[in-house]
Amino acid sequence: MNRKPFSKYILSAVAAMLAFVMLFSLSACGTSGVSEIRLKSQLSSGEGSEAYLHAASAADTLKSISSSGLVEMLFDESAYSVCVRDTSYDRLWTSLPAEENFEAAVAKAQIVSDNKLYELNTQDHSVAFGKAKADISKNSVKVTYILTPDSKTAKKESYSDSDIAFKLVMNYTLEDGSLYVSAKTKNLVDGSDAKLLNLTLLEYFGSDTKAEQGDYIFVPDGSGALIKLDTEDEAFEQPLEFEVYGEDVATSEGKKDKYSAVVPAYGMKRGKSAFVILITDGDAIADISADRVRADNKFFKVGASFDITPNCIVGEKDEKSIYVSENSYNDEIKLCVRFLNGSNANYTGMAAAAREQFIRTHVLSTKTVSVNSEYLPLDLSVIGVADDALFSVGKFSPNVSKTFTDFEQAQDMVLRMKSKGINGINLRYKGALSGGYNQSDVTSASLLHRLGSKGDLEELLSYMTAQNMGVYLDINILSSAKSLFGGSAAENIFGDTALYSYDSEISPYIGKSSFKRQLTATKKINRVIIDVLGNGRFGDFTGLCINDAGSVLYSDFSSKKNRQEVADIISNEITPLTAGRNLMTDTGNFFMIKDVEFISHIPTGANAPISEAYESVPFVQLVLHGIVEYSSQPINLSKDSETAMLRCVEYGACPSYEWSYEQTAKDGETDNLYYENWITSAADFYTRANDALADVRSSRMTSHEEIKDGVFCTEYDTGAMVYVNYSQENVVVSGITIPAGDFLRIN
Repeated sequence: MNRKPFSKYILSAVAAMLAFVMLFSLSACGTSGVSEIRLKSQLSSGEGSEAYLHAASAADTLKSISSSGLVEMLFDESAYSVCVRDTSYDRLWTSLPAEENFEAAVAKAQIVSDNKLYELNTQDHSVAFGKAKADISKNSVKVTYILTPDSKTAKKESYSDSDIAFKLVMNYTLEDGSLYVSAKTKNLVDGSDAKLLNLTLLEYFGSDTKAEQGDYIFVPDGSGALIKLDTEDEAFEQPLEFEVYGEDVATSEGKKDKYSAVVPAYGMKRGKSAFVILITDGDAIADISADRVRADNKFFKVGASFDITPNCIVGEKDEKSIYVSENSYNDEIKLCVRFLNGSNANYTGMAAAAREQFIRTHVLSTKTVSVNSEYLPLDLSVIGVADDALFSVGKFSPNVSKTFTDFEQAQDMVLRMKSKGINGINLRYKGALSGGYNQSDVTSASLLHRLGSKGDLEELLSYMTAQNMGVYLDINILSSAKSLFGGSAAENIFGDTALYSYDSEISPYIGKSSFKRQLTATKKINRVIIDVLGNGRFGDFTGLCINDAGSVLYSDFSSKKNRQEVADIISNEITPLTAGRNLMTDTGNFFMIKDVEFISHIPTGANAPISEAYESVPFVQLVLHGIVEYSSQPINLSKDSETAMLRCVEYGACPSYEWSYEQTAKDGETDNLYYENWITSAADFYTRANDALADVRSSRMTSHEEIKDGVFCTEYDTGAMVYVNYSQENVVVSGITIPAGDFLRIN
């Protein structure tokens, strides 16, 4: 018999596979429901209006609508805007600034039509044309604006398909001392090509030109940050923008000009009054923008805008195109404005109000932290396999790979930690499934054999259970290693497979700057969850750590789903994973944390540069502490481990490390992942952190403040106070000495 050489079989198989891939790629090319529009004119705003329409009327001319608690709602009949008075301190919060400003409006709409972009606003393009109407009832105001680009269109009783006319309905209700705001839009022109891309709401609420001492804007940068309005900041040259739940890689085209926010909240403090605004509907399509008085801007302000229709502008100058989805967000945008005064008019008061509201709206659980051990859990992520292979069988991989920590080594690591007094550990196993650290599709992934036998795993799990410790399998349900095969991947706005780059601490050790991962089509998420629930090997673990869903959110053009729809799907689908197991996540985007018991690596600082005029605060931690447990960023991977330890204690976080049992760096290089380099200092720090924080794990944070330069105090509802001193000198507070570069717990 005449047989082909084995190499020819390989070549034939590869050729066949490539042909299949090309055929599959061609058949999958292109995204339905997305149009490319070449822009001829950008940001055409149409006619202007009288200056008085862009400023709040005198307080004594406002119409009182209703009162609730210590606040009163008033209506400005000239500008068609709502104002709120804090009756305790006679602070008037107005929707428009006190001084005239042509850019100020209650709401702004960015619309694309006939190859042009239009910027319309409620003051110039509705109120000025006499096309605003208010309906006032017992405790609410309904304002209807008809937005058109010119007075000619505004006067029409019926529209042609080339006209632009949108209805914006804003409802304001004062209830339980809070102002509830909703907004909904409708295109009034049948057959129109006009699309509402973006809607900005109440960006001038509370704005002014001057600030008192101690005034600030709160923004959701990382753990939270304050723009201190009484402090000059020459480096502040443009507004700061924050994407709620991070970048949408399906529409952003890799732009990094915004910072990430895990919580949909922002606020302002002025004198002895403050407010915090919570985005309760439309949070996943929201951007929060804040500005301060500077050379090019007369007002300090903070507000939110919403990407009603997913879009992306590409090109430069006169050669711009915009890709626009046919699928828009059609539900209401909803905001809740909570007002604070006196001693509560600060960011801790804002956090308390936010926590209460998020519990009401089921964003947060009503449960408190379940304390099943007297010890504070140390959040330990161990790296299993770094493997970028397309497939792996047993200990064979076609690509270079390395096992950093197998099951026996993980147990040895824990035994050594235990011997040094670390009695509480949440072991998060990363890189344990097919694909290693760059995990493959979880529906076909299995535990990697090179980590050890089933008996090795059972021994590790048995030991951890006996010690009242947990082992969490790290899995990705929204992404997988980039594959040659499609069919189950989400698409970006350009019709390509939606990808995102994942920067990893182990990337340098395997010759990669980052991992490329493809995002899962939303229509597949339910099947992913079912497969995870049905995988018996996954059930052996104490729980699961859902890695990507805590930090990644995207639009999916293969399923014609905008980002809010995807967020709602993820939030609902994750719930079954809590049955019979504990659930952990990474980073902690608020839309999906109601069912988790532990958030690993929550932000413990701000992303924008810190200065005397911009400081980070533990707003997120103030909201969450006592409801869900969380850890800091890994101490061994921080730029300054000593500061990271202090920050961990100040923010009430569990200590966090990410280690490898095997050495990862080349000879002579610093190896921050090698556990031998860290275990002694980690044990010393853990012992002290456990003494300070273990018995307040289920307690609420009631206060956080800087009491002296570099000295902070965090107080809990048990009366416990934790002082942290970042300065280089001992500091005496109320007769108590807090050592330099150290912390102290006082009961």
